[in-house]
Amino acid sequence: EVLQILEHVKCAVSHALEIELDTVNILKAAQMSMEAGVFSAMALNAFVEAQNSLHIALSLLEKAETKRNCPSQRLKAKVLHELGPIYRYQGRYTESERSLQQSLEITQPLSRKDTTVRQAVADTLHELGVLEVKKHNLDSAAQFLQRSLDLRQ
Repeated sequence: EVLQILEHVKCAVSHALEIELDTVNILKAAQMSMEAGVFSAMALNAFVEAQNSLHIALSLLEKAETKRNCPSQRLKAKVLHELGPIYRYQGRYTESERSLQQSLEITQPLSRKDTTVRQAVADTLHELGVLEVKKHNLDSAAQFLQRSLDLRQ
């Protein structure tokens, strides 16, 4: 049953790219697409499908980008963060790092104004540390992981 719902969600959000939606509904569609991507990756190990869903979420957010509002920026950062491990699982370390760095570029300035965003920054720093371990850059990994720990305290 979940797989049928997943296919329905993927179809619905792809149609959302083709029609005019207000910002609220764009954000809802992007959120659903992101969640479909996370589910595809974590429950099904379907990393290419997950990547496609996350890219659709980013495309939807591009439509809302003109307003530059915080909810769309936070969601974009979350989608980019979720893409990081997806790329890493596929051995695509350069894309993983790029995605995670883009997420940080969005969340770090927001975290100065909103302390709840600090957790997202810490999560992304942790993921960068894990990526550096995979790349056998242990000194760099330790730095990222320490920064993540510092933010969590």
